[in-house]
Amino acid sequence: MLTVIVPFYNGNSYIDRLINSLPKDINVLIVDDQSPAPYQFNSYPKIRSVWMDHKGYFTGAVNAGMQLTDTDVLILNQDTHFTNKGWLDVLNSNNDEYAIIGERIGGEHPAWEQGYVQGTFMYIRRDVIDKIGLMNEVDYPLWGSTCEYQLRACRAGFKVKPLKKVPGFKHSRKGGVGDSIKEILYQNPDKRNLFIRTPPAISIVATYYNNGRYAKDLIASLMGGSTELGNFSQQSFASFELILVNDASTDNTHEILSSLADSWKGIRYIRREKNGGSAAANNTGIAQAYGKYISIICGDDMRAEGSIDKLYRAQLNNPHSFIYDNVLCFKDGQYKQEMKIGVTEYDFEKLLYRNHIHAGITFPKKAWVEAGGYPEIMNDGREDWAMNIALSRVGYCGVMLKDAGYLYRREGQNRSLSNGTGEYRKRFLAKLNSLFPELYRGERPAMCCGGRRSSNVSGSTTKKSYKTLEIANMENLVIIEYVGKSYGTQSFYGVSTGSRYSAGLTRPRVAVDKNDLLGKKNRLGLLELVENGRNIFRLVPAPVQVKVTTQPEIDIVEVEVIETVEEETPVVVKKERKKKEKRNESNNA
Repeated sequence: MLTVIVPFYNGNSYIDRLINSLPKDINVLIVDDQSPAPYQFNSYPKIRSVWMDHKGYFTGAVNAGMQLTDTDVLILNQDTHFTNKGWLDVLNSNNDEYAIIGERIGGEHPAWEQGYVQGTFMYIRRDVIDKIGLMNEVDYPLWGSTCEYQLRACRAGFKVKPLKKVPGFKHSRKGGVGDSIKEILYQNPDKRNLFIRTPPAISIVATYYNNGRYAKDLIASLMGGSTELGNFSQQSFASFELILVNDASTDNTHEILSSLADSWKGIRYIRREKNGGSAAANNTGIAQAYGKYISIICGDDMRAEGSIDKLYRAQLNNPHSFIYDNVLCFKDGQYKQEMKIGVTEYDFEKLLYRNHIHAGITFPKKAWVEAGGYPEIMNDGREDWAMNIALSRVGYCGVMLKDAGYLYRREGQNRSLSNGTGEYRKRFLAKLNSLFPELYRGERPAMCCGGRRSSNVSGSTTKKSYKTLEIANMENLVIIEYVGKSYGTQSFYGVSTGSRYSAGLTRPRVAVDKNDLLGKKNRLGLLELVENGRNIFRLVPAPVQVKVTTQPEIDIVEVEVIETVEEETPVVVKKERKKKEKRNESNNA
C-alpha cells in the first residue's frame, strides 16, 4: 500500500495538475499548512485533506501526514506532476532493496558526495518510519530535514537510492525554488538561517594513533550498535558528521579506519602522512570539517546516549562559549564510578594552572579560527589545556553541563597516565607561559574570560590585535619565518615585550621585536619553540622593507613585510643563546 502525502500551501494553481496525473487508485493525503485560501478537494474520492492546527512548514506537514497513515508514503511537492508511470515502475522494482528512493538534490553538496533525496519526490518505506520515527521539524522545519532523515535511516541499516532523474516526473514551476518557499522566506526574513540549512550542524573530530581498535565502539555510541558497555541507541540528534583522523599510525589503524568510512552514514576518514600529535591531528580534522560547530572526542572514548543533543542545545543557548559536560569513566567493559576525573565548573583563573576541563569540548568552528587553532607546540600532550586557554583569551568562556555525557576509557593506554608527573607539568606550564605570557603576568585583555585588568600590552585590548604588535623601538625590528606545519594561523607571544604575533602556513613571515627571539628562565623565546623535534621559526637575516601604520586611538603599530631578499640562513639557537649569556656575564662583571 502507498499513500501520497502533499504538503500544501497556496498551491491552488498547481495542485489539480498533480492530482490528475496520479493513478486513480492511489490514496492521496493533502496536508494544508494554514493556507490563506484553503482548497476544496471534494471532487476527488481517493483524496483526503487535513488542516494543520499550527504552522508546521514542510517538515511539520510531512510529519502530520506520516502520523495519519500506516502505509508506505510518497512525499510530493505540490508543484510537480507526472507524464507517465515510469516512476511507479522504479518504486516497484527497487523498494525491496532500498527503503528510501527519490529525486536527488540538484548540484553538489560537499559534505554528501553521493547526494541525498529531497522532498520533491521522496518514497519512504513504512518500516523506516516505524524504526526511526518522524522527521526533525524543530531544527529543520523547511530545508534539510530529508537529508537528516536519510542519515538516520542509513545509520539504522537501511539503503537509500537517490535518482538524478525520476522517470515521468516533472516540475511545473520555473526556477529552482517553489513559490511557496519564496513566499515563506519573504514573510519570515528573520528565520532564514533556520529555514535554509543543511546537515551537518556539528562535526565530531576523533583522532587516532595506533589505537584504531577502539573506533567501532565510538561509532556505535554515536550511531547505535553494540559496544563493550552494551548496546547503544542512535544519538537523538543526528545532524553530525564524524571525522576520523589517523595521525600517521604505525599499526593496523589505517586498515581499520578506512574500512569504517561510510559517506552514507557521514563517516569520513583522513590519514596524516606524518605524526604531529593530538593538536595537529585535531587541526587537520577541523580544517576539513563542514559543521558550524566542532565537537572533539578522543578516539578511544565514547559518548552517552542523548549527549550530542544536550551539547548542541547548550551551544545554541551560549553561542559565544565552548561547552563541556561531566565525565563517566569505564574500564574493561564496566563503568567505574570510583574513578574520578577532575571536571568542575569553569573558572578561568584556576584554568591557567590546572586544567579542570576534559578534552571533549564543543565550540563554534569560527572560535577555532579566532583562537588560532590547537597550539601544535603542545605535541607531547595537554593540547586541550592550551586550547581551553586560547579560547578563553578571545572571549569564548566555558559552560559546563552537569550530565555525564563523556565516557572516558581508563585502561592504561591513556597518555595522561605517563605524562602526569611533576616534571611534565613544569614543561607544560613553560609552554603555556610562552604561548600566553601576558595572561601569566596577570594581564587580562578586554575579551578575555578573566575580565579586564591593568595591562601594559595595548595591542591586547581589541580584536584588531590579531595581526598587530607593539614595538618600543623600531630599530629592534627583525623578520622571522614560520616553518612549521600547522593548519590555520596561530598566536605567539613575545617573552620580553608581551606582543602578540600571528603566523602560520598562510602568513609565514612576521615582523617581531628581537628581544622576543630568545627566552628567559622557564619561558621560551620564538626561536626556541619546537614542533615535532624541529624549530618552528627561523630568522630571515636579510634587510627588509616594511610599511608602518599607526593607530593612535589604540596605540598600535602595524608592520607589514613588503620585501625580503631570497637567500636565507637558518638560525642556530644555541649560538645565539651563548652570545646572549656572554653579554650577560660581561654586564654582571
